[in-house]
Amino acid sequence: TVTVTRAFLCRAAGGIFAVPVSAVKATFEVRRESLQASQGDRVLRRGDVLLTILALAGVLSGDRATPFPESFPALVYQVGRRTYALGVEEILGEEPIVVKPLRHPLELLPQYAGAAILNDGQIALIVDPVNLTRTSRPA
Repeated sequence: TVTVTRAFLCRAAGGIFAVPVSAVKATFEVRRESLQASQGDRVLRRGDVLLTILALAGVLSGDRATPFPESFPALVYQVGRRTYALGVEEILGEEPIVVKPLRHPLELLPQYAGAAILNDGQIALIVDPVNLTRTSRPA
């Protein structure tokens, strides 16, 4: 099946990834100096909410210690009662995309919800933030 959804197109780890707008609560700019370490995570207090900050490039490479740039955009989302922000190199914009299912063996990777062919012919993997977070957390 093929569906259309709105997504944020983001640059990270040398590629372009799509994050469904429906999964994102907000976007904002993060300054690296505002991050703090807590139990092996990098966190940021934003109002009354404590956000766990994950670098998309680091999650994809399996390196949770990936350094953040001095300033970077982040997409805020919820997993259960915890709030996370996915740090990316750049948010390229928001647009409708056609979601195409992944085939074996990529369909076995829960962090991806499909793929989209962009207007310029590039392929963007669609990130499922909830499953991305679950697969990136140590057991």
